[in-house]
Amino acid sequence: MAFIYVAALTLAACGGSDDDGSSTTVDSPPATEAEPESTSAEEDVEPVPTETATSDADANAEESVTASSAPEPAPRDEEARLKQAVEEYVAAFGNGDPDAAVSMLSERCTDTIPLDQYRAAVASAGELFPGLVVDDFYDIVLDDDRAVVYYTTDPEIETEDGERWIIESDAWVWDDC
Repeated sequence: MAFIYVAALTLAACGGSDDDGSSTTVDSPPATEAEPESTSAEEDVEPVPTETATSDADANAEESVTASSAPEPAPRDEEARLKQAVEEYVAAFGNGDPDAAVSMLSERCTDTIPLDQYRAAVASAGELFPGLVVDDFYDIVLDDDRAVVYYTTDPEIETEDGERWIIESDAWVWDDC
């Protein structure tokens, strides 16, 4: 690990200069011809690890890089994740799979929808619309962890008002209850 003397840091931070008036950066203490016996405060100078000598901007940048193990997904990636969740939710209806559909409900919907009736509706949808799939996404209004999704299905069912979706526990869930 490299060390920089505190005295050198102070000189660099204060904008020490040469005789020619240009600013210099000191990476190490100046060399001397002979090491005189030290009777000044220099003997009390302790080396400081370079990590503590970084600027606040450098520290914040480094902190932001190491703060999360995975980078934030790009908006296009988030839209792709949302589309996949909508397709899985619609397929749960087309397959008559209440467990899959319930697992994709927001906490708010889980708390407000009578789940026994919801499960029965999903099972019936599997009989009424077997093989239900998303046909086309014609509009997605994405705003951070919320979205309204407009799509058509095959076979066609009405979805023209759009459906609200939110992110909970890093997953898109249906919140249109």
